[in-house]
Amino acid sequence: MRARARLYPKEAARLLREKPGVREAVTGATLHFERNRLRAYGEVPIEEWRERAKAVKDHVLTHLDHYLELAERRLRENGVRVHWAETPEDAHRVLREIVQRHGVRRAVKAKSMLTEELAVNPLLQALGVEVYETDLGEYLIQLLGEPPSHIVGPAIHLSLEEIQKLFHQRFGTPLDAPP
Repeated sequence: MRARARLYPKEAARLLREKPGVREAVTGATLHFERNRLRAYGEVPIEEWRERAKAVKDHVLTHLDHYLELAERRLRENGVRVHWAETPEDAHRVLREIVQRHGVRRAVKAKSMLTEELAVNPLLQALGVEVYETDLGEYLIQLLGEPPSHIVGPAIHLSLEEIQKLFHQRFGTPLDAPP
């Protein structure tokens, strides 16, 4: 992942060159997020919530082994099979085994930074698995064959017009379809 992070300034510069409207799209989305964040913060005792969140995080990290074992036990009680992996290579091995053992051809994937860091999509695709993203932003960049541009808004760099054009090309929706 660190190698990919070093490429970010070059990727950002390329995006700015190739897509003149990207700066406006990102600025507009960022201002929208900021307005909503400020409004939400005004509705709750934010400092108290921050302190409570920090205390919970510190407690869980201090007792992480207990909570991981508890999660595994509860998941198993509900019929979930749990796989442990200490390294990216271990995670890839587990995924390969699952795909091969069960003849997986399609996978539905939720948004996850961990799956990005582990390069799960390229691995599954190399194994012949079609991956379908459930997050709209992730799905958009998947359709475009691009990496996510932001941790929270993976398609933050796309304008409404670009998304409409993409949907028109891929699904035949009218170019003037409402968002």
